[in-house]
Amino acid sequence: MTKRKKSIEKALTKSKPRKQVAFSIPKASTKAIIVRNASTSPLLRLPPELRNRIWTEVLGKRLIHLSHIRSDNSSDDESSGDDHNFYGRRQWTHLVCQHDCPEDQPDRRVVDDEDEEEFIWEIAHYECDPNDYAFDPYLPASERFCDHLFMHLNILRVSRQVYVESNQVLWTTNTFSFDEGTSLKFFLNTRNIGQRRLIRNLRFQMDWRWGATGKKWNSAVDIRMINSLTGLRTLRLKIFYDVDEQTWSFLKDRFVQVSTQTEGLRRLSTLPLITAEVVVRPSSQYFNRRLWQKIDSDQCARDIQRMLLNPQGEKIYADHQRELRETRERCQENKRLRKENKVPSV
Repeated sequence: MTKRKKSIEKALTKSKPRKQVAFSIPKASTKAIIVRNASTSPLLRLPPELRNRIWTEVLGKRLIHLSHIRSDNSSDDESSGDDHNFYGRRQWTHLVCQHDCPEDQPDRRVVDDEDEEEFIWEIAHYECDPNDYAFDPYLPASERFCDHLFMHLNILRVSRQVYVESNQVLWTTNTFSFDEGTSLKFFLNTRNIGQRRLIRNLRFQMDWRWGATGKKWNSAVDIRMINSLTGLRTLRLKIFYDVDEQTWSFLKDRFVQVSTQTEGLRRLSTLPLITAEVVVRPSSQYFNRRLWQKIDSDQCARDIQRMLLNPQGEKIYADHQRELRETRERCQENKRLRKENKVPSV
């Protein structure tokens, strides 16, 4: 007779991820409850237009900052490839933006609270980092979340009819904001296909100053996920990028087409976007140094916006991928021919 595993051992044991399933066909008794609720509930007896306004007031038309953060005792190794256990060591945190603003709102120079002789740059959404207000079970409720607002999703559990109606509002009217590619990837991977198709608005705050972060964004916005975001219509981008004037003068005419940083955005250009708000900000001002000019960064933003809203974006991306494939095949063929023609040394 084997001994029972301790709770810690059970937690560490690998288990298969639970499969997400849609609503099953309700039984006769459940159907009777649904009919009774629809005929007796004061809320559900309201006209559909009024109910939608209520769902929107409770769940909709918000800018929601999301982050998938690690717990304190988790490892930073992402190379294991075990997505389920990797998810298990992380937790979602979010907050609702109370001061949404246009992406091109200028940063403010304010006095530092600690030293009145020093100035700091106050960036838009600088207080909207969900990682700073992550859930801490040891804090009292009054001190847990500061003064930020959070989503209350318990209304989705009231009844099936409420879920079906309010779920549409949740995914179609809100803007989901991410400041790192890893969180975006986890978010899309853990949504079902129906939820991904309902998403209408996304916001990305991208940092291109470091090569690793650009790769994570490209990995998150892969073509498989793009094909499931068929309902996406509005995209807001705020990009921090530094480049010296000499490099930019060489790249500016073909930056959007050939840069590795824009690979994920080129995939997004295949979607039928209606609105794209793009701002590219050089971060050098915060380090008292200046690289490329603002006129250049503004031109870069316009080029990205033009690419995202191009009606021929899907065709252009397909042609570009075909050219890359043909180039790769030619290189492989040339390499094979050189290897065959190489004379062995005596």
